Amino acid sequence: MWRGTLHKQLQTGEENLRVAASENRAHNWLENALNQIIPGINIPYWNNTLDNSLFDPTQSSIFSDHFIGNGRGLVTVGPFAGWFTPHGPLHRNFGRVNRLMTTRDERNVMLRFYLEDITYPHAPNWTNIEKMHNHVHTWVGGQMGKVESACYDPMFWMHHAYIDCIWEKFRTKQRMHDIDPSSDYPFFSYGKQTHAPNSQIGFGWLLVRHAVHEYFSHNFYQCAPTPSCSRSQPNCGSSYLKCDLTRDICVPLVNLPNL
Repeated sequence: MWRGTLHKQLQTGEENLRVAASENRAHNWLENALNQIIPGINIPYWNNTLDNSLFDPTQSSIFSDHFIGNGRGLVTVGPFAGWFTPHGPLHRNFGRVNRLMTTRDERNVMLRFYLEDITYPHAPNWTNIEKMHNHVHTWVGGQMGKVESACYDPMFWMHHAYIDCIWEKFRTKQRMHDIDPSSDYPFFSYGKQTHAPNSQIGFGWLLVRHAVHEYFSHNFYQCAPTPSCSRSQPNCGSSYLKCDLTRDICVPLVNLPNL
């Protein structure tokens, strides 16, 4: 329940990566807590750029009962079928508005060097990872499409895990250019007061600025690489992916039959 309360407290209108990052690093703690019960468990990330490489992303195999269930109407198949949330039965409305992310989006983010270059209020649309992130929320729709209910769809956790992967890749690039990620927080031009560096995030003693601390990267965080392929290495490492040899990228299978 704390996650739902935290997300609602922090996000008013546009979601902010710097605040969401505090959440994301806190959900690393959740993963660590889960490991106390089920050793070796991980929170998976959803790299939606793979699905967006399809002509119709809604036909991706991830949106089947093999994985996260159907994407239109009440979720009736898959592991989350029949889930009930404080905001009603779990439902989605894939692909009605906005879009998923693209590999170009990620490349554009990686062209920049500082956090304020990829976040509100100063980043242009083409490098603004927060805006890209928001579009995915509304593309999924249902509970995910609203700030106050987003975290009650398990896709929320997978989506945020992927955004965190991109951000950690960005931080790795910063280190390579002698930029200290732990001090890369805009202390004066940060937008809303809830995004101020010394604002509390609503989880214990954590402040917003603590999200950029290297402690999380060094002690909690590791992100598996995204599947890739080429003509010389056409294996994507999963029976649910295939290598598109015309583009040298891994793409999901489509229209899988139900289990």
